[in-house]
Order: sequence, then C-alpha cells, then structure tokens
Amino acid sequence: MVLCTISGVGLNSARADDSVRMYPAITEQAEGGAAMKKEFDEEHGDDTPAIPDLFKIRQEEEIRGDVPPSRAQAAPEKKVVDGVTYHVLRAPARSVRILWKDNEGNQLRTFPNAARFLEKEGVALSALMNGGIFEPGGIPSGLFIQDGKAWNAVNRKPGKGNFFLKPNGIFLIGNKGPAVISTEEYSLTDNKTIRYAVQSGPLLLRRGKIHHRFNADSTSRLHRNGVGVSQSGEVVLAITDFHSPKRPNLYEFAQLFRTLGCEDALFLDGDLSQMRWGKDVTKPSNRFGSIIAVTKDTR
Repeated sequence: MVLCTISGVGLNSARADDSVRMYPAITEQAEGGAAMKKEFDEEHGDDTPAIPDLFKIRQEEEIRGDVPPSRAQAAPEKKVVDGVTYHVLRAPARSVRILWKDNEGNQLRTFPNAARFLEKEGVALSALMNGGIFEPGGIPSGLFIQDGKAWNAVNRKPGKGNFFLKPNGIFLIGNKGPAVISTEEYSLTDNKTIRYAVQSGPLLLRRGKIHHRFNADSTSRLHRNGVGVSQSGEVVLAITDFHSPKRPNLYEFAQLFRTLGCEDALFLDGDLSQMRWGKDVTKPSNRFGSIIAVTKDTR
C-alpha cells in the first residue's frame, strides 16, 4: 500500500463499521501497466503507552541451540481458517532478508528485480513477499535497515491510515534473532545490532495480545499480508489468497498468527500484496517499497 498525504483530496464517507473507515483509493502503477487499487484503514484513538525495552524477546532458545535449527519451507502451506484461505511460509531468520535497494542504491521495487539482484549476489531464492507500507515513489514510510545500513529513519509521527494505527511496529532481524516490536520500544542505539528492519502498522499482536483498537465484528474484510515471529524463533509470513471467497478483518488476521504459534506479529500491507515462490519469483509483479526474501537454506 502506498501511504499518501495529498492536500485537497476529499474523504469518502465512513463505512458502517466502528473499527475502520475507508479513504480514497490511491493507485500505484504495477509492472506491466495495470493499476492496483489500494485502500487503508483510519487511525482510531490515542497511542498506547510505551512497552519496555527492545531485547526482552523470546528467541533465545534457537540461538542457544536448545531447539534444532529449522529450514525454510520449499513452498508456503495453504491453510483455511474460518472460511479464509491463507498462504503461510515459515523460515529461520538466517534465510530471511529485507530488501529495498541494490548495491548501487537503485530501488528494486518488483519481484523480478529482487530475484535478479539476489542471483547476482550468488544467493539461491526460495520465495518473495512485499514488505511494509510505503510512500509514493517506493520510499518506506518508516524505519528501513538493509544489511546493517539504516536507509530510512524511524517514523513516530501521528497520522491517518494503517501505518499510523498506534501502536504500530517494526519487524527486525538482529543479533538476538528475529522480533516484532512496538515502534515505541525501538531505540536508535539498537541500529548497531540490527541487520534488517522494516516499520509498518498496525501491530497485530504483541506478547500474545491483539491490538486493542481491533473490532472482532468489523465488516472491513480485505486482502492482507503480515509477518510474525513464533515462540521457537521462526519467521512466519502470511498472506490471504487473493481468490479466497472470504477475507479477514484485522482482528481475525491477528488471530491467525496466534494459531500459527506467534505472540508477536505485524500487518504489512493490503490490496497490492503478493507472495511468489519457486519459478514464479521472476514473473512480473506489482510495484512495492520493501520486499522480504526467503533464501534457500543449505544447512
């Protein structure tokens, strides 16, 4: 989803739903010329209090070797939960990269570009999924770190839309493994210990609790994708099947990650979201900001 603030654009009337309201569609040209329609949910209410300290997370078991190292799945698992069809991909943190630019500083934007970039790097690719919400021009809306370099600063500003539905959060991979944290937990001093990070919003789960602004009875049912971290330290990527006869509201999407063994999870984006694996990673895709890559694990 492109997060866009444009003066002079009128708001659509609110939907009959007490958790979200929809704003005007904004289009970002997809590769191949098709325009994608994107909608986003409005911020509803005040920020929640800050939650303590970055590295009080639960991924120590795999790091210490208390659990056997996992391998990335060859292909996502197809799951149907309460009538909604999802694709779910699990991977160890060592197999996950978050990409925005190539080594020359050029934005990748599409799956084929990301696949070519990794091929040049000698990296065998397993799957790709789009990352967090972004601004026009493909610029991440908040914090972005790639290979230890902070390309974009953390965004703590107020605003409207999913990204600003507080608490929002950050998916990161650092010295202590993968984590999803609240933006309020993030400290600039943590940059030295983080290899990859992308900010988006809203948080779906934090310490097992569903975002306090979500409404279980919401009628806002949309295509969604997100990322979580399991209690065993796996990265869990999930996306609704675009042809699913039913789509989830945000409360149900958060519940999905609970059923997948995650206590922490982050919403990434909506209608333009895609996941590709195998030979399909080189097919034309929509245009994104960041891209999450799952590489083949030879261990």
